Amino acid sequence: MGVNDLMKKIRDGENHCNTTLKRLIKDTPEQIIVGIDMSITIIKMIKRNPNHIDQLFTEPKRPVHGLIDSICNALDPIYKNEGVLVCVFDGLPGSLKKNHAHLSRYGKNEEKKRELEELYKEDDFDSFGEELANAVKVAKLRKELVSFNRPDLLYDLKIELEKRFEGRIYCVGAPFEADHQLAALFHQKIIDLVWTNDNDLCCLGCDVILNLKSDGRCLHVKFDDLLKTRFPDKICKDNIKWSKELLSHVCCFSGCDFIERNPGNSMAKIPDFLKSITDTEGNLMDDVALYNAVKSRWLIPTNVSNEAKAKWTEGYKENHLKLWKYARNMFLFGPASIVTPNNSEISIREAFISGNYTTHLSAYSQRSIEWINSRSELLIGYDPARELRDAFANREDFTPSGDDDEVLNELLQKSFKLEVWCKNGEDIIPLPKLMDDNNRELFHGSILDFEKVPVRCHTKDTLSFWLSCRQIQAPTTMRDVINLVKFVDKQCPDLKPIFKELMRGSSGWISPEILKPNADCIEVRYKTRQDALETVREIFPNISDNFFTEIFHKRNGTRKRIHMHLEGGSFDINSLRVTHDLKSEMIQDAKLVVFTIGCAPSQKLKEKGKEKYYDLTLVIEVNDDLSFKKFHFHPLSRCGCPNGCIICAHLGAFLVLLLILKNFDVKIDKDSGPIEDSSSGSTPYSYEDIKKLLPTPVNEVSSKPLLASHAFLLNGSDKKKKQNNFNDRTKRRKEFAKELASNLLPGTLQTLATDIQVSSETSSIEEQARSQGIVLPEENEELLEYALEGILDATDTPTTPVIEIAYQWLLNLRENRTRTGQEMLRGEEIDKALEDEAQYRECKMYKAVMIERQERFLALTKKFNYSSIDSDDEDDTEGSDNDRG
Repeated sequence: MGVNDLMKKIRDGENHCNTTLKRLIKDTPEQIIVGIDMSITIIKMIKRNPNHIDQLFTEPKRPVHGLIDSICNALDPIYKNEGVLVCVFDGLPGSLKKNHAHLSRYGKNEEKKRELEELYKEDDFDSFGEELANAVKVAKLRKELVSFNRPDLLYDLKIELEKRFEGRIYCVGAPFEADHQLAALFHQKIIDLVWTNDNDLCCLGCDVILNLKSDGRCLHVKFDDLLKTRFPDKICKDNIKWSKELLSHVCCFSGCDFIERNPGNSMAKIPDFLKSITDTEGNLMDDVALYNAVKSRWLIPTNVSNEAKAKWTEGYKENHLKLWKYARNMFLFGPASIVTPNNSEISIREAFISGNYTTHLSAYSQRSIEWINSRSELLIGYDPARELRDAFANREDFTPSGDDDEVLNELLQKSFKLEVWCKNGEDIIPLPKLMDDNNRELFHGSILDFEKVPVRCHTKDTLSFWLSCRQIQAPTTMRDVINLVKFVDKQCPDLKPIFKELMRGSSGWISPEILKPNADCIEVRYKTRQDALETVREIFPNISDNFFTEIFHKRNGTRKRIHMHLEGGSFDINSLRVTHDLKSEMIQDAKLVVFTIGCAPSQKLKEKGKEKYYDLTLVIEVNDDLSFKKFHFHPLSRCGCPNGCIICAHLGAFLVLLLILKNFDVKIDKDSGPIEDSSSGSTPYSYEDIKKLLPTPVNEVSSKPLLASHAFLLNGSDKKKKQNNFNDRTKRRKEFAKELASNLLPGTLQTLATDIQVSSETSSIEEQARSQGIVLPEENEELLEYALEGILDATDTPTTPVIEIAYQWLLNLRENRTRTGQEMLRGEEIDKALEDEAQYRECKMYKAVMIERQERFLALTKKFNYSSIDSDDEDDTEGSDNDRG
């Protein structure tokens, strides 16, 4: 309800301060209560941050992260200086304001919305620059269209305000203008001051705070001082008796939210205007004389085009004069909720603070008025009660019949307490939870409708969060982020966001409450070592490559890392534990067996000086006879790594490790081929036997020095010859391993998947992206490959048959050989090799060999003229070359 040009008469500038909040509070005998027009602060904070605007326009709806904090931060100075806050939120604008201020501000909004939709639909761009230009236009239109009219956002803000400023905060909903509601609270002495950045509250008779700074400095403006000192000095020094009624006519003359200014009228003409509507003693004339003066002198347009002047016909002037009367009454009788104590023995202020009150609709000034008089004339240009009935018309608990005053008053009471919003007649409730197909809660923003709002129109933060919900790290530049999101959206429709309980930034985690002890379990009992091995042999199923592909999908990079973890010593089976004593609330009647182990990370073996492990959990469900029934992957099974909400490389390797432990004693014939499993009666490998044969845990050998000749065998060396002989002798093992990885072993899980087609060539992520018309950045290709390899099916067919290779490894492992046939590198062998090397270098034979090598080197270089290198003598250099020849 700003009045044109009046603010410069109220203050000397935006930095003009005359006191501090601390001083104001100190000078007030009781705790000071400050009313706040929240709409000003809210819109200011929204427009300040592009992310806030973007999130307001996303589809489906989502909370606006950071907005509530920024709004609360703006209110901090009042709270920190021991003030009590009364936050007042706008309701309906009212017909008078909608037909003028809203029409001028938002009249083109429908046209802008259509333009925005057309920009969304554009998809044919010759370059990224054109695409970016489109996004810039979208951002500009959105900023012009931004508004705060969602009940869920208001709910979140109310909850946070009450939490952050607990004990010194009250939230109030105005039926119409927040300004009139604040004025009503001020005149009822519920609040002491109003914090605003506008001049409207000054015209409603309130003491206000302007220019509030973060350190508490501010401009304190008293209404009485305006009338007695400021306005006489700044506007008119003649013998004019300033009053609230006189000021209301000044507002209409200057133009405000309810009425336009007549062309040619300005602040410079106000002294003449005031003289024309007051008598010789400076008192305001009666209404008849006053409006005659207005019509005869101040509705004549000047300093405008002839076309604009032609608009001001007699009929137009009559209508303008009618609006003048309505607008003037809005300054004197604007609608608001008036507080009435339920207990007549307490003050209105005490009743408000205690909540022991009722409210009713009336003029903010509490004057006895009728919205429609006996002559059917409107007081303020509309009937507030009728407007409210129309706003509530769609509610099931309200019928706009005109005989429902009791229901209307009840809704106004809820509106005042910010339970119902008069602005749209809706309940103020939180945004409905976003759920996935399995009825699990997702984070808002993890699903975006790119058909309605294209990828390019979102901010980097919004898109990065969308990626993180799918466990994909966002690239650095906006262009790369856009291309990556487009690729994932088009190429990976089955890649769903992680549900809320498992989200931790771009990592996943599992709540300890998902798995908890059985009801009859006093203490969870874990099996370890030999007991754990026996349980694995008894319960864990045999799986084929087909079944593994069905649960794991393609992900060739991750398949390779599975074997790196298995063969590289990432596991120490001493940490393997198995229990039957846990259950899940998600499947309460299921009988579960839980396997846990630690796995060393691929790249970071230590953190803060301590060995680092990821905790892995694999859960299976069994029947009453303890026979295998099914796997339960996330959220029950999980890994502590960033990709732990899916079957990551660590969890995949754990699954294969358990399979290897189950079948470690599979029998083979004289030709090194498997013929049956261990159930036929042969003596199985014990836990200690297996531990000795498995790779030494990487943490035990990572700090040891290693001879290059020990790790990389020299051609012709004895070890290399033994490796080649072993591989020649066991050529058939690959065929047997393939049979084991199909359906040879008893009890192998059946799958609907077709036989895997092993391909020798992979189709890269970049090639897939280009086929979709998306360009991924070359400089970030490795980053994107890593980010996507653990999540997406990045190849047409798997190239790494995990189970088959695992059985190849197992068959060699039992003879202390790696999958390539090389002897296993173990800690004691590394130490022995270093010791042998040290002893060898001390023996006479080694010294004789080194002397012989040195003599041969000197003989070969004896005739070389080394001095020529220093003197750079061309002749000597040529001579030395000839000598070498």
